[in-house]
Amino acid sequence: MSRLGVREEDVMAGVCTPAYRRLIRRQARRAAVLLRSAEAGAHQLPHHSPAVALVIIEMYREYLLELEYRGYDNLSGGRISISAGRKIIATVRALKKHVQAL
Repeated sequence: MSRLGVREEDVMAGVCTPAYRRLIRRQARRAAVLLRSAEAGAHQLPHHSPAVALVIIEMYREYLLELEYRGYDNLSGGRISISAGRKIIATVRALKKHVQAL
């Protein structure tokens, strides 16, 4: 964090600096890459596991979108959360992908 100009004192105080936003944006992009990789491998899992994995992946994508909407500020606006409606949409999207892969 310090290498990127983020001070621990600011984070602990809930101060969302431009350096912190850059750090979180970078981490979100890394997470998106990992989710794409996980999605590619999900269909290799046994039984109903691919469907479950895809639902989890889609949920995390929604959290990343919400984080982006907030300008990568997860300090001052409270916890990142998504509505029940967005969770349902993410679940339907995941199950659709699962069925299409069969």
